[in-house]
Amino acid sequence: MKNNIMDIKGLESQVIECYSYFMNNYQNTNFDNLESMVIQLQKSMNLLTMTNIVNIIDRVVEDGRLRNGERGFRQFNVSSIQTTKDNKIYLVCHEVLGIDALEKKYILDDTVIFIDFVDVKRIY
Repeated sequence: MKNNIMDIKGLESQVIECYSYFMNNYQNTNFDNLESMVIQLQKSMNLLTMTNIVNIIDRVVEDGRLRNGERGFRQFNVSSIQTTKDNKIYLVCHEVLGIDALEKKYILDDTVIFIDFVDVKRIY
């Protein structure tokens, strides 16, 4: 799944680069409705990305933050997803403090943390 998400991120960046190129050259190019087509493409890509991201709810992610005074990266359990008007995707998370071996579940911090999806380095 990680490769699929990385492919989608790469494709979305290509769409943004393409949009930027055409916006800079639109006066020299005769493309009717190009802007609306690219915007629609970007919306479709965001919907596709969102569909794949829903699969990481209840999973653990790392964004590269180091633990204070410990080895290893901080880990976060994803509880939900939020989007912004400018199409950014944020994961709503709680830091994993440990694992309850008897109950077989994560021990989570009460503090809600928002992680920009583009910052995710690893998904478990």
